[in-house]
Amino acid sequence: MKISALKILISIAMGLHFADPASAMTVRARYTIFYLGLPVGDMNTEKTFGASTYQASLDARVSGIATIISNFKMNMKSDGIIRKNVVQPNHFAAEETGSGESQTMRLTVVGGSVTSADIVPPIKDLDQRVPVLDEHKKNIVDPASTLIMTVPSGQAPLGPSACNRTVRMFDGFSRSDFVLEYVKTEDVNTSGYKGKVTVCSVRYLPIAGHKPAASMTKFMQSNTGIEMRLAPIPDTQQLFMVSATIPLQVGIATLQIQELQIEPAVAGSPRG
Repeated sequence: MKISALKILISIAMGLHFADPASAMTVRARYTIFYLGLPVGDMNTEKTFGASTYQASLDARVSGIATIISNFKMNMKSDGIIRKNVVQPNHFAAEETGSGESQTMRLTVVGGSVTSADIVPPIKDLDQRVPVLDEHKKNIVDPASTLIMTVPSGQAPLGPSACNRTVRMFDGFSRSDFVLEYVKTEDVNTSGYKGKVTVCSVRYLPIAGHKPAASMTKFMQSNTGIEMRLAPIPDTQQLFMVSATIPLQVGIATLQIQELQIEPAVAGSPRG
């Protein structure tokens, strides 16, 4: 599996963590990334939120047999406020390392619009990419802030309300939409969770900053097989991701929860 595919898998996964800001708590989740049935990576997420503020972080790395061909690592964090059920990032920072190279990204966001973006070293091949305009930097969330997505009060945590939405993501150099639609509700029994989940389809729509001629971009844009499974935290309007499945040009990549920790603890079916 190419690193670009791994990054897209992580990006899609980040867009599917939802939270009700009315209850202060910290949620930690540990995932394993599989490709062709083999474990090739690990991902850990943490989100802390209260009535009006939040912090979110994500760490992902290649592991297992995949380290023979890559030592890719990614970490990111963000903070912001939650106002009228709308997530408004303030700051975002990320670092990617692998193959002897590293890149850092920092964003400052005010009222949903990017006011500064720093990338070191700068993105290459700008002449091959769709230009990022000022309009692409408005009404966005950064990748880490997608861990704190609100579910409006009064809507069911299982079913269509868990899925039907569009996530407008900007990571510092590219703008993408992730369009979620409800598929079905089903029961699952895994090592990290046992209970009902909502299945959502996910479409990846690159807007700007991407290479339109790249084979991976074309494939992912037309990929109709991406699915996420989301489960509710009992007695809240919160959801967490149980698994994700992404068909690739060769084989299938999956993301599977292994452990979930909630502080303060909430009684229910999730198990670590």
